[in-house]
Amino acid sequence: ERGLAPGQPGTGAPGQAATAGPRVKSFAIDAHFTGLSWNPDGDIPGVANISGSVSGNQDKGTYRLNGTKSGVDLPGVFADPALRFDSLSLRGGWKRKPVGQANSFVELEIAEALLSNVDLALNVHGSYRLQGPAGFADLSGRVERALGARVERYLPMAINEDTHTWLQKSLLAGDVRQGNFTLRGDLARFPFRTTRDGIFRVNAPVYGVHLRYSEDYPKIENIDGLLTMDGVRMDIQSDKAQIFGAQLQKVHAVIPDLEAA
Repeated sequence: ERGLAPGQPGTGAPGQAATAGPRVKSFAIDAHFTGLSWNPDGDIPGVANISGSVSGNQDKGTYRLNGTKSGVDLPGVFADPALRFDSLSLRGGWKRKPVGQANSFVELEIAEALLSNVDLALNVHGSYRLQGPAGFADLSGRVERALGARVERYLPMAINEDTHTWLQKSLLAGDVRQGNFTLRGDLARFPFRTTRDGIFRVNAPVYGVHLRYSEDYPKIENIDGLLTMDGVRMDIQSDKAQIFGAQLQKVHAVIPDLEAA
């Protein structure tokens, strides 16, 4: 059994990145920390300027984390792996299920995660199971606000490069406010093409959206309406929009397959 003690790999002073220590099968920890940072190592994400407390062992425990100008580094998950937040607050725990068996896995409980920066503000809860190549997520939450032109930045690389490029070039402006989302399934299968693979749903009021489907299409501007995403399908239903300065009524824009957009 091995715990963390000052000066061992895996610890760090405020503002300093620590190196990852050896992999262990059992541990016990009861720690309070301020400004903790470490670099990513393989499938272990990095963190930057995190404060809080962690208490538990290899089978179960609790955590409470917070920070300003803090974040997480997730190489291989996001094209720009360094996610940074002006404000970050998380609390929850973890459990190994079933305990003591060779095929057990760790489930991370997220009782509440509050994340905000200039691009977005989120309130998330649920769980993440450390099982399989990408893990299994069961998350839901609320999008208090988000900038439409920055949405692509927060989509994982599991969504193909063409979709990322299309969103960069086509979703030009607009705001999301008071939306909600659900993400449930094996992330190795994301984006989920059928409900057998998993569920990814977003329902969000949008305001002032500027959308250009392709370079051959005119830009639709000032769309106020409801954005719905269900798997790889995206719908925008709007009571008003503009094209070439002319007012449009009852606009319904559909992209049946974002991966083929």
